[in-house]
Amino acid sequence: MKTYIRYIALGLLTIVTGSCEDEDKNPLPPFTRSSIPVFLQGDTDTGFINFLDFDASALSFNVDKLGTEEVTAVDVWLQFNNSQTGETETIEYTTVTSLPQAVTLSFSELVALFPHDVVTADTLSLGDSFVVGGNLQLADGRYLDGGYSPSVVANDPVYLTYNVACASDLAGSYDFTLVSGSDEEVASLPNEQIVEVAPGYYEISDISMDIFGGGFKVKYGFTDICGTLIADEESVDFGPQIAVTFNPGSSIDPLTGEITFDLQYTSSSCCGLAGLRTVFKATPR
Repeated sequence: MKTYIRYIALGLLTIVTGSCEDEDKNPLPPFTRSSIPVFLQGDTDTGFINFLDFDASALSFNVDKLGTEEVTAVDVWLQFNNSQTGETETIEYTTVTSLPQAVTLSFSELVALFPHDVVTADTLSLGDSFVVGGNLQLADGRYLDGGYSPSVVANDPVYLTYNVACASDLAGSYDFTLVSGSDEEVASLPNEQIVEVAPGYYEISDISMDIFGGGFKVKYGFTDICGTLIADEESVDFGPQIAVTFNPGSSIDPLTGEITFDLQYTSSSCCGLAGLRTVFKATPR
């Protein structure tokens, strides 16, 4: 099976390389021919809503724009996402006409902006979130209200997301050790990395324990919500072609800092991976 997986891995690399070449031959108009809103976190911004200490949470950011087109106004909005019901509520917060402009909100000010039947401090749950975004009024009369490409969202702070979570500190160097798998994974991977992308949100350098062979790494994003680990719906570089979910066995040892990843490949995964289960431990170096 490993030979088959390696063959598909080369195919994935070819697809990625070919896509880049096609884009070079037929470049899409860059967004810099227009403009997008960006939200740059300030020094006092906590980056998340601390479930164990709401009053220690704060939103602090600068509203600005990126691009060549003149912007006359940014309509800043705030959205609350209820993780229990799946419902969302979006409110218009303020209109900014001079850029950049600083915005600060305490937790109590943030919650007070929403109707009581939508959210209060007493009804917030782990996994809930607040999102900051904005719509642009351009000088030429166009009004832009989102619809950004995935590449723009991935590379530019057009939104800020504040998850209701606990303080998390998982970034660092780890040694990975296989606990169980499909017999295609390696027994160990030394000196792998977990990088913090945003508070409570991380990227692991290889989620696959080299299941493809030859050091072919699969970078993957995941969220830590008070010790509960939640995998992204798809991998960073290969999208849903390599996708996993975390089983309940995924956990963090609060004493040693060792992380157990108990993952299963979803049905969208290629290369015969769908349904395979891999369990490995990440031990801090």
